[in-house]
Amino acid sequence: MKKCNVAILGFRSIPIHRFIASSLIDSLDKTRGPGERYAPHVLMADDETIESVRNVLLEHKDTKCDIIVSVGLKMTLMLKGLYKETEIGEIPTVFWGVPNADTLGLVDSLQRPGGCMSGVAMAEPSAVRHAEFLKVFQPYMRKIFIPYDPTALGGAVFKRVQQLSAELIRIGFTVTTQAISSSKEAYAQVVEHLPNTHAVLLMEGCVALDAERDISNVCAIAGRFFLSSGTKSSIDIGAVFVYGCPIGALAPEVIAMVRRFWRDRKLLGMQPVVIVPDKRVGAVNTFMFGLLIPQELLKALFACSGLMVEWRWVMPPVVVPPEPEIWDPEE
Repeated sequence: MKKCNVAILGFRSIPIHRFIASSLIDSLDKTRGPGERYAPHVLMADDETIESVRNVLLEHKDTKCDIIVSVGLKMTLMLKGLYKETEIGEIPTVFWGVPNADTLGLVDSLQRPGGCMSGVAMAEPSAVRHAEFLKVFQPYMRKIFIPYDPTALGGAVFKRVQQLSAELIRIGFTVTTQAISSSKEAYAQVVEHLPNTHAVLLMEGCVALDAERDISNVCAIAGRFFLSSGTKSSIDIGAVFVYGCPIGALAPEVIAMVRRFWRDRKLLGMQPVVIVPDKRVGAVNTFMFGLLIPQELLKALFACSGLMVEWRWVMPPVVVPPEPEIWDPEE
């Protein structure tokens, strides 16, 4: 079988994209069938701008790229726009972890995507399950502030904020929500609300995540909890608790779609978007717990093992794995 060049495209500025790339390559190595030949390459845009992504694509234009695996929502949206440019054209693309692809206009429908894109996403998170994790913190934080972008993920973030807020209020938390339209506004609102809250929670897919490092720092200075439901890389920049998707949870399904495209010549536009059942888990920064809160909370958290809590002991400095080998067009 002819060799398939698989380009995994992410952002150099987001450390977790390197972990995801490694997970995808590992899954590809484990699942390739007899006679199947794949050459995975990692392409990292220097920064999170469409110009940077365009430069990466043009740089490798002369080197045949059979299929792209696009990591995350921001990268996939940029690629969708770039494919309209004559200079670049359409490239078969499988996206990793993009919810609500139909409402965002990335595909015609989840069952019949059309065009050159399809991919894998995780089912919507359970507000009840998320609240069960946070209930363990209740003796130490009863007031939670949630800034959110009402337009994010086609309105899905607004829906999740409503559901989670209702569940948290039901179990005894005081919740304040604030609509924002940019990461700069999110930071400003966090600073304004910090005196009257115990914790700040950022939602998955929200524009506020673009400012999570600054928000984490200001929470630490004020002695407030920083919580996240974005990627678990948030742990590494100061989040006390993250409710998010395990890095490797989607890799097998993404690679299965790549293999169907190449082995069976099944066009991506004819492959339904795969919705993986909710596998989100809690990740806990136990080092930060040791500094901020009593041992009783640690004991309570360990008692939550039935909720699939993942434990991470993060000691500074955080060790970041070396970047995967970058695709050399001369090879």
